[in-house]
Amino acid sequence: MGDDDLDGINLEVNSAVTIEKEVAVDTLGTLFVNTKTAFLPFVEETALVLVEVLDHYYEGIRKAAVNSIFEFVQTFYKLSNPPQWTPGFPPVCRAVLS
Repeated sequence: MGDDDLDGINLEVNSAVTIEKEVAVDTLGTLFVNTKTAFLPFVEETALVLVEVLDHYYEGIRKAAVNSIFEFVQTFYKLSNPPQWTPGFPPVCRAVLS
C-alpha cells in the first residue's frame, strides 16, 4: 500500500496525548473565566490556538475548543460590565452611551 492509497483515509487515533491536549484546550477557557483581566495579555495568542484546533481530527479536542471559545465570549461580556436587565416592554437599557 503506497502513500497514494492513503489519500482520503481518515486515520483517527485516540491516545493519551490527544486526551492531554483536550484537557489543556479545555483549561484555557477555565483560566480566562477565573483570572479575568490577568489573562488579557494572553487572549489573542490563545484564541488563535483555539481556532487552529477547531478542525482537529479528535472530537474531544474540537468540543473543548468550542467550549473554551464560548467561555472567552462569556468572560468578555462579564468584563464589559453589561447593564442590568429589567423586565418589561419596551426594553430599557440603563447603560450610558458616550
